[in-house]
Amino acid sequence: MGGPVQGLARRPPLIQALHVAGDFVDLQGFPLKKQDHGVGALTPGKVALVPHQALCEITDNHPHLTRPLWANTLIEAAIHRQWLVGLGRQSAIEHAAHLLRELLIRLQVIGQAADRTFQLPMT
Repeated sequence: MGGPVQGLARRPPLIQALHVAGDFVDLQGFPLKKQDHGVGALTPGKVALVPHQALCEITDNHPHLTRPLWANTLIEAAIHRQWLVGLGRQSAIEHAAHLLRELLIRLQVIGQAADRTFQLPMT
C-alpha cells in the first residue's frame, strides 16, 4: 500500500447521518454555538439556515417550541446510537437493510415514498 508522496490525503468520510426534506440538521449542536462536523448533499436541494441567535430568540419568546426541538435532538440521537450499534454488530447486508428500512419509514412520513418504494439517488 502506498501513501501520499507529497501533500495531504484523506480517507473517504464516514456517513454519520442521512437527512430527508424537513429535517432540522445539527440541532444537537445548538449548545456548542457552532457546527462540529460537515454536511454534504447527495441530491440538489434547498437549505434554510437558522442563526444561533434566532434560535435563542425563538426558544425564549415561544417556550412551547422548546420541547419539540428537544424531542428532535433526542430522536436524532437515538437514530445515531442505532447506527453505531449497527456498525459493530450487523453484517454489511444487515446494515444496508436497516438503512433502507429507515429511509423508507422516514420518506413515508414526509410523503416521498409509497407502497414500500422510493427513489434512492445514491451511488
